Amino acid sequence: MSPADQKPLRLFLALWPDQTLREAIHNCSNELLVAQQDWHGRLVDKRNLHMTLAFLGSVATDRLDCIKKAAASLCWQAFTLQLDQPGFWDRARVAWLAPTDIPQQLTDLEQQLRRSLVTCGFAQQQRDYHPHVTLARKCRAPESSDVPAPLQQSLVWEVNNLVLVSSVTDPAGVRYEVIGRWQPDKTS
Repeated sequence: MSPADQKPLRLFLALWPDQTLREAIHNCSNELLVAQQDWHGRLVDKRNLHMTLAFLGSVATDRLDCIKKAAASLCWQAFTLQLDQPGFWDRARVAWLAPTDIPQQLTDLEQQLRRSLVTCGFAQQQRDYHPHVTLARKCRAPESSDVPAPLQQSLVWEVNNLVLVSSVTDPAGVRYEVIGRWQPDKTS
């Protein structure tokens, strides 16, 4: 079967936390949903926690090489994120955790990725980028419009990889398969 005949993949490029941070984020999710009782919602499986940089949608498999080359062409250095601000998006019905202070390296990486994906035929995204890790889905709108207080202790993320992920839906739910991984440039 040629790549053109294969079923399209649902893809996104993301930052992928290590196992220790994954556990910490998951624990934070549980605590947050207990503290914000009116949110309810379904926690994201800890194996699926990530920070999306670019959602590509349904993509023909014959475009994979171009996407991988675009990701490999990025010039970036490892950086640190401080995840400290929980929040909720009413329309999307998701609870999330984000950095209060967005490092310039993250902004630069996301913009560089947007530009490089244009060479693969993806339209340059026009909306602003709001970096976050989705903690729970199908949440109810909070009764209060108050923004939750920042975490007393932020979760420190040493960002050192970028991944291409395929989102696979099966009877057990959604699972993410990493199909490409890139490290930052080595500093001299």
